[in-house]
Amino acid sequence: NSECLADGLVPTRYSVTCPITCVASITQCPKNIVDPVLANCTKTVCADGTCQSDCSTANLNPVCNCPRGFNIGNDQVVIVNPLNPLVPCSLTPQVVDVEQYLQDTPDGLANANLPLWNACTKYANANVTSKGTTFNITSTSLYNECAIPSPSDRTAHLSAPEFLVAYVLFGMELGVLLLHFLYKKIAERNFRDIRRPPLSSQMSRPKGAPGPRGASLQAPSSPNKRGGLYEDDYLDDGVGTELEELVTSGSAGNKLIDPNLTFKGYQQDPFGAAASATATITSLLWLILLAVLVLDYYSVFAQFGFREESDMIFYDHSLLSKVFILVWHFVTIWFIALKILENSMDSYFGRRVPLSHAAFIVVEKRTMEAVTLANQGALVTWVRKTEAAIQRITGYYAYYYMGLVLTFVIVVSGVGKVVVFLRAQRRVLSMANFTGTIRAMRDGAWTLLTTDQLVPGDVVEIVASEHVLPVDAVLVEGGAVCDESSLTGEALPVVKFAVRDDATAVYRRDSDLVKGNSLFAGCHVMEAQPATKGRSVMAIVTGTGAMTSKGRLVKDILFPSPVSFVFNEHLKVVFPLLIVWGFMVLTISVFMLGTSSVDSWFYGMMSISQVLSPLLPAVLVIGQSVAAERLAKKGILCVDLDRITLSGKIKVYCFDKTGTLTKEGLNFLGVQPVAGADPGGAGAPAFGRVLQEFGGFPDLMRRAMLTCHSVSMIGNRPVGNFVDVEMFRATGAALSVLEDTSAVAVAAGASGTMVHPITQGDRNLHIVKRFEFVHSNAYMTVLVRDPIENRLYVFLKGSFEKIRDLCHPSTIPANFNEVSRFHASEGCYVLAFACRQLPASTSVEEAVRLTRDVLENAGDISMRMLGLCLFRNELKPDTGEALENLRDGGCRVVMITGDNADTAVFVARKCGMIRATESGEPVVVMGDIDKNAGPSTLVEWRSLEAAPGSVLDERELQDMLSASRRGHGRPVELAVTGRAFNALQLAGKMRDLLLDTRIFARMLPEDKVNCVRLHMERAVTGMCGDGGNDAGALKAAHSGIALSEAESSVVSHFSSRNRSVMSCVELLREARCSLDVSFASYKYLIMYGEVLSFMGFAQYYFTVNMSQAMWILIDGTTVPLSWALTQARAAARLARTRPTARLLGPETITSVLGQILINCAFIVGGVALLFAHRSRGGFLYCNEFDGRQADVRRWWELADNFEGEVTGILGMFQIVNAAFAFNIGSRYRAGWLSNWVFLLAWGAVVALLSCITLLDPNPVGCLFHVNCGTSAALARLNRDASTSYRTDFYGVPSIYHSFAGHNVMPAWFRWQLWALAMGNLLTLALFEGVVVLGVGRRIAKRLFPLRRLEYRT
Repeated sequence: NSECLADGLVPTRYSVTCPITCVASITQCPKNIVDPVLANCTKTVCADGTCQSDCSTANLNPVCNCPRGFNIGNDQVVIVNPLNPLVPCSLTPQVVDVEQYLQDTPDGLANANLPLWNACTKYANANVTSKGTTFNITSTSLYNECAIPSPSDRTAHLSAPEFLVAYVLFGMELGVLLLHFLYKKIAERNFRDIRRPPLSSQMSRPKGAPGPRGASLQAPSSPNKRGGLYEDDYLDDGVGTELEELVTSGSAGNKLIDPNLTFKGYQQDPFGAAASATATITSLLWLILLAVLVLDYYSVFAQFGFREESDMIFYDHSLLSKVFILVWHFVTIWFIALKILENSMDSYFGRRVPLSHAAFIVVEKRTMEAVTLANQGALVTWVRKTEAAIQRITGYYAYYYMGLVLTFVIVVSGVGKVVVFLRAQRRVLSMANFTGTIRAMRDGAWTLLTTDQLVPGDVVEIVASEHVLPVDAVLVEGGAVCDESSLTGEALPVVKFAVRDDATAVYRRDSDLVKGNSLFAGCHVMEAQPATKGRSVMAIVTGTGAMTSKGRLVKDILFPSPVSFVFNEHLKVVFPLLIVWGFMVLTISVFMLGTSSVDSWFYGMMSISQVLSPLLPAVLVIGQSVAAERLAKKGILCVDLDRITLSGKIKVYCFDKTGTLTKEGLNFLGVQPVAGADPGGAGAPAFGRVLQEFGGFPDLMRRAMLTCHSVSMIGNRPVGNFVDVEMFRATGAALSVLEDTSAVAVAAGASGTMVHPITQGDRNLHIVKRFEFVHSNAYMTVLVRDPIENRLYVFLKGSFEKIRDLCHPSTIPANFNEVSRFHASEGCYVLAFACRQLPASTSVEEAVRLTRDVLENAGDISMRMLGLCLFRNELKPDTGEALENLRDGGCRVVMITGDNADTAVFVARKCGMIRATESGEPVVVMGDIDKNAGPSTLVEWRSLEAAPGSVLDERELQDMLSASRRGHGRPVELAVTGRAFNALQLAGKMRDLLLDTRIFARMLPEDKVNCVRLHMERAVTGMCGDGGNDAGALKAAHSGIALSEAESSVVSHFSSRNRSVMSCVELLREARCSLDVSFASYKYLIMYGEVLSFMGFAQYYFTVNMSQAMWILIDGTTVPLSWALTQARAAARLARTRPTARLLGPETITSVLGQILINCAFIVGGVALLFAHRSRGGFLYCNEFDGRQADVRRWWELADNFEGEVTGILGMFQIVNAAFAFNIGSRYRAGWLSNWVFLLAWGAVVALLSCITLLDPNPVGCLFHVNCGTSAALARLNRDASTSYRTDFYGVPSIYHSFAGHNVMPAWFRWQLWALAMGNLLTLALFEGVVVLGVGRRIAKRLFPLRRLEYRT
């Protein structure tokens, strides 16, 4: 300004508003500024500019009225007719151009307004003059400056009645909460928490208690009390029964309460309910107070006349700002506390009582998180050790336009997540809701009841129905054919039989031994098979509602295991770091603005809201939702969005075999009978040749195939287990219900199934009794009667290893193991048959009462080996291709199956799970328990290429594995049986051998779960199965995908309708893309905040800002660009590596910090480019903006200058350029050009910004206050700079808050600025594509290798 003054180029400030002119009488007003309405007033013109009869204070509007006194100069006060206030000439201010406006006046700030007053005086032609450093005012007129109460006056108002009411109300609330806390402590002083002893020691059965609906438990006559302390560990009556069912674990005979559980009983409490109500009311009052403060800022309450001296309740903006800041902090603390305590509010405001008196019970359990990675890093380990139970709340403060935009985005993203959640919940609801009617026995008579009236112990009639069965039940008379495909995924119906009538037997509903007798809620009863014609099929209800197997399935879905992912753990560090950085930005903002701390606080909070973008959690959800939608189009349904990004880190994929890698059905190949196997016979037993024609099979082998199955008939169609159905179809026989039941003791529990062979010479056979196949036994047993001979036979069918152990050794061929394993190694599904003939003196009634153990009589000399039954299980056509894609994509694939190890090895070789490498063909070493070693758990290792009987000792095995791991010699692949797996796990060796083991065979369902969990300790693990006996493993895995549409598959995180292993490939493609896109979106929104922060530093230094429209444009474009980033399509093939999941990893930090430095350099370059034209002759000369005279509260007036314009344009380009840079990355996403949605959105935004930057003054530029000015200013610019800008276009402003009246940059400078922005874009793209994702990353990995898990795919 000194240079401008010396050159005679003191700038003119255009379009400045004059103060209101106040006069003693309206007749004294200058004619060119007087309001015609006031000039023609026939009543009295009042100090507020109204025409009234009575101008008393009570009738005046609380506006800035003409005063009785005038504050001028160095606190000099001139009193003008204090008994008769002055009146305004007009309430419409005049706008003038102030010539030679000095921003830094030589005389100091006391005379800063002299140029304005002079211009206004000249415009009004009023009798007002200036002289020296004082201002002379006539007795008839003056310029109105609103009288501002002194700080002491404003402080005194804090004790006004309305403030006192607020103090009392909130003080009372604190008092109520304190009194309730003390009351609760005193009322609950006799309670303590202890761990639960076994339920058997807690409960006793009352004498004579068993009734028609089962047993009840003894309830104590009074609350349990020991030593004056109530203990909630004693469960009584129905409470104990239900809780036992909910929380018991362990074996069926030794159930214990889970030690991680705690039960607390509560009742409604009047005092607590009152305290809760006051807390709710207080929350509403806090929100109302905030709303009042915001509305008072805009003088909404002025019409009510609360204050004589002000139109605001809180007098002025300074006091209002302080009160708002104080209240905002209190409200924040209050709602954070409510958020933290929300899950315990009901119990906190309730009263603790013994469980027997409780209205509701709080069950607390320490849960295991699903993800515990050994290589998660020291940072995650530290976070998990120090993390407290604090829910983090993030919010934002912004002006209401931006608030509406951001709120809209957050609501839309939240609604999107809710929609996905509700879809899954509706599917769960359709599973959980099933009502209807059923016949039940009540008081000795059949009664029609609704399903919600049934209770455990009810006897119900089972009939065929199209509706699902609503309860769990056990058959006690008759049989049924059930479709359990919705529960297990098995396509074929299963046959159910009545439980055996044995007074010593105990029915345990969760035991595998009774699945053949149990009906499960959710199944369809296709056919009811009465034991006797005319009688009903009856069952006893064992569970209803949540206590059914389906209810437990629904609970598993509603309450899944929590997920702890390194991505989520790093977020817990990133957000506190961003909060700390946000407060640093606030501090820097206060310093750089150089204004009052109150005004700076709002600017700092704006910066914090930019750094902690509320869009960050929203955009991560959007990325997951997009992936879920794409997967759904491919037939893959997701019930847990968080598992999508987690699946992007899968390193190990476990597969079931049957129905997953192979087709569901089996093809019958034939039998290989054993000849000379008569017990005690002279000849040695030996295998004959493989036979394929049923008529040529030995007689006992044919009988075994005809009877040893669980097949039933619906019409002419056999139904049951697919192995049994395939075998029975090979016989060509038919089944029927026995007509004459007198001879078979049906009342004693015998079956009435007859088998009618079609082979000539075969007799009809009667299946007297069945013992179903269970996984723990691996075989089934039937008792069969030959009606012609009236002889009884026991037939066994099962795994050849188990049947071998049950037969007498003298009936087993010497080469039994070799032959069986040969068939298995050729991909056959191998079963074995055994037979035992009961003594002729044994009657049907006696045989029916014999236990299974007695009938089988393992090792008895009469139990003979009949031979092998062979099936072929073919691979699915795309299994090999899918596994190749997974292995090439860096995933280790393993097989976990219940089938034989040799069969599993064959399938693994055929599908490419075991494949040759550069080192040669793999050597498969199998581990199993030596059955001849007695109780020893020694694992025998043998190479499949070695001679039969040769065994590797442990040292030889370790040497082979060591060489294989180093890449020396042929690779070694281990295959272990379930028994060997458990033995190695007990010995602590399984973890060391885990990543060398390719096949886990003969695994029980619980073994599959343990195996998956072992892999989860080492890497992110996926599991793929059919949703049947591997449902537990699917649920336990980090990412489980069920190739089934069964309801049980909902327990897994994903389910595929097309039942192809390629679904796993598609899942990984989309998951990796989603994880990579999530990181791109995360980095983009971090850069969004950082660009605005550093741009804000530059603007705060000059005390400038951007226009409101520009701010809205920033957030309005950030939203679609964030969404468009998530539209990137997955790469066509899986990359060998996985995308990073570490928010604080070197790749992410390098990318973000590098872009921050680049952007800062270009911001500095842009400011330097602008100020290069500050010198004499430049367009900025004498046009710099000095914000010291500006009101920072009116931030929208700080945009009409060159400094705010240039920094705003560069900042806007940098935000858009960051999105473009993060769209680069084709390893896990398709090429950046393929994301045409993003390119269209980005191109549209860049085109708009380019137009705003480059074009001459126009309506669009003026909307954003860029290259714009008033008509007069543009006309002067045309005159002085020989330009030809339009001055009368739509949207040209009448007022522009700059000294020159415009901020139009020369055309050549606009192109320089645009080229600088494009150079910024090119630099960011090269940095991201070359340094971060290209050569730089490869060099960094070579110089600073991370410790990674080593494994063979």
